[in-house]
Parts: sequence; C-alpha cells; structure tokens
Amino acid sequence: MIKSPLPVLFAVALVACSGPAPDAPAPAAKVETPAAADSDALVRLGMVFTDADPWMAGALLVRGKLHVGDRLYLLTRDDPRVPVLITAIRDDASQSDVTEAAAPQGVFLSFRPESPLPSPAPVGTDPLMVGDSSLTDHGRALGAMSNE
Repeated sequence: MIKSPLPVLFAVALVACSGPAPDAPAPAAKVETPAAADSDALVRLGMVFTDADPWMAGALLVRGKLHVGDRLYLLTRDDPRVPVLITAIRDDASQSDVTEAAAPQGVFLSFRPESPLPSPAPVGTDPLMVGDSSLTDHGRALGAMSNE
C-alpha cells in the first residue's frame, strides 16, 4: 500500500507555521523636527562641557522660555553661531528635571549641535544661547542682555 506524501507535507507545513512569529521589523525612527525656541530667549552659559554627547552647561535664563526640544543658537565672541537642540533641562533650585524653564531661572542644560561639526566644538568666551534666528552678533546679544 502506497501512501500519498500530501498529508505528510501538510503536517510539516502546519508545524512550520505554528512556530513563533518572526520578529517584526522595527518601525522607522521618527524624525523629530526641532521646535523654534522663544525668539526672545536669552541664556548666559557658564563653562560648556563639550567632551561628551550631549554637551552640558550651567546656565542662567535671562529672558524668555526654554523647552526640551527647542532649537537655539550658541554664540561666542570668537566663533560663528552654532544651532543647538536642547535635550534636557534641570532646575537649579529644585534639582529636578523639567521640560520647560522661564526667566529668570538658573538651570543646567544638556544640548547638542543640530548637525555634526567639522572641527572641534566652538565654545569660545562668554557663551550665550539665543532664540532669535536672526541674531548672529555676540556683542549685540550682550547689549540686549545689559538692557534687561
């Protein structure tokens, strides 16, 4: 008596299909569009630590508001402005992580350049962060701060 291979093939296919499902492909990473910061934002930075990612600095928010995810512009006396993204904010007074800060407030900021830099990090002297995308002059920003 000869048996048909069809039932055996069906049983093998059924066992193969009943195993655990293969891992689903990971969803594509969502591209975050940086938010424009409060154009009035002005932040005076202390020493900027650029030897790791993200960069970090103690700061005094002189005017305006900051949110995690905002795009600001790092200005120094010596170097051109660098667009940066705020990745974390820690309130100095409460020592807790916050998602926003408003002037006048001492904060500790984590941030990174919006795009990779071709040369070493430009921290320069008297670093400032500004929200105004048209502000490119460090001296003008300091003047605005002294008018406060």
